[in-house]
Amino acid sequence: MAADILEIQSADRTGWFLSRDPSSLLDEVEIQHMNIYITEIEPSSLISELGQDSLYRLLPPSIRGCVRAANILRKWLICQLITPRLGIRTRQARMEKLLKAIEVTRLRSTTDASGSERALAERPCIRSAVEAILTSAAVSVESRTHYRAWQNVALSRGTSCDSLAALLSKPTASITSRTPLAVDIGWVIEKVLEIISTPDVLEAMSETSSGLVNVGKRRSVSRNVRLSDGLRLSRRHLRTLISSTTGAGNSRRRRQRRHVDRRDFERLNNIERQMSSTHFDIRGIREEAHREATQAGPLGAKKIHRPFQTLVVFQQEKNKRDRHLRDRLSKEKRYEQHLYEKKNESLDKAMQPRRQPMMSQKQHRNKKSMSSAFFQFMRPISSAFSSDTLSTVLAKRTPAELDFTPTGKPSLVLSVVDARVAQFVNNERSFTFQLDTEDGGHYLLQAIGKSEMKKWMDTIQHVSTIAAKRRLTYLGQNAKMQLSDHLLSQPVAPSKDPSACE
Repeated sequence: MAADILEIQSADRTGWFLSRDPSSLLDEVEIQHMNIYITEIEPSSLISELGQDSLYRLLPPSIRGCVRAANILRKWLICQLITPRLGIRTRQARMEKLLKAIEVTRLRSTTDASGSERALAERPCIRSAVEAILTSAAVSVESRTHYRAWQNVALSRGTSCDSLAALLSKPTASITSRTPLAVDIGWVIEKVLEIISTPDVLEAMSETSSGLVNVGKRRSVSRNVRLSDGLRLSRRHLRTLISSTTGAGNSRRRRQRRHVDRRDFERLNNIERQMSSTHFDIRGIREEAHREATQAGPLGAKKIHRPFQTLVVFQQEKNKRDRHLRDRLSKEKRYEQHLYEKKNESLDKAMQPRRQPMMSQKQHRNKKSMSSAFFQFMRPISSAFSSDTLSTVLAKRTPAELDFTPTGKPSLVLSVVDARVAQFVNNERSFTFQLDTEDGGHYLLQAIGKSEMKKWMDTIQHVSTIAAKRRLTYLGQNAKMQLSDHLLSQPVAPSKDPSACE
């Protein structure tokens, strides 16, 4: 189910772009990671009929639970790093512990035992859930605000703090257990998206042969997940994942596992209750960091780097590329939608039958043409008056004074049989309504007030309904008499089936 939702979302060219523009300030750039990114993505129009405001809400409960737990623990770790009035030495010690925890997770998750000569950050490994939470908390905006503490940590390690890989270039932690950790759910989603992005049809090997269906695409989703450098999710990781989720093993181990899970859930619920009322005040955090840096004095290093500056620059460049690409794809989608709507409109017009104009409509058009020709040869008398004179005269007239008793026949009579009347929104005139006659005419009328407009509309609608019913009654009776005229002279006999018995 999750793979199907992700595939439908990927079918939309703008489905994986944020609807808002991220901050462009260096101190406020958020390093993206999947566990938070997927909670901010809006569902595509292809699946928006499900009525959810976030793609995260459409995923299965198990995936939502993993993402929610990761975000809760991340927020708790950030709170431990940015605790106010903690002191720069204690804060530095907590940051050092955080880096050692990241080293332990990478050492336990590495899959290449012969790659000890490579840097810890460059060793191929499957990202665990603990590593994802720790690294996301370390490079967060709130954590980077305490720049002086991170600079002291880098100075004590003999490295730079411009990236996380630089801080981990000289590891200090060691492990005694090789038991694999639980895989990060964000990493699994990323690998599934990589497989989904592969083409469904492979290119033909020759010009004469046709394309081949990529059967391995579905097989990869169901059987294994591949790393970018060709590594596979090992069997021990799968075994650990299956045993921890399905409760494999003997009954004693299952009972112990359930007991541990119950305690872990209780602890997680307590953390969630604590973090629910916690809101990060970036201004207060920035003031606290500046006060600590001022009290610590100048740094002895020659070249001072802002913490994780390289990652921030990379994220800024990615945000710019995403913004330009989103704008271009959005314009293409709008243009294609315009063409589609235009095509449908032309098809609808072609399918509609042409209606012959009625005699009254032809007479009305002739009268219009005659009046226009008359005004071309002879100037109307109303044009002899200036605009000021007309405005003063019209300002003094009231609706009662404008009323008059007709002395002659009307020049135009509108038939309200099967007519439609509706209120018309006009920015220049108030209390206007539109009358659509059955012969295709459209007329705008104005009343002196809202009550008068409603009265006119109700009266016209009532008369139109009564006239339509009378017409149907007359036509129905007339048609019945014409059909039965040739039957009156002959006796009426019931029909009989040839095989029926009397």
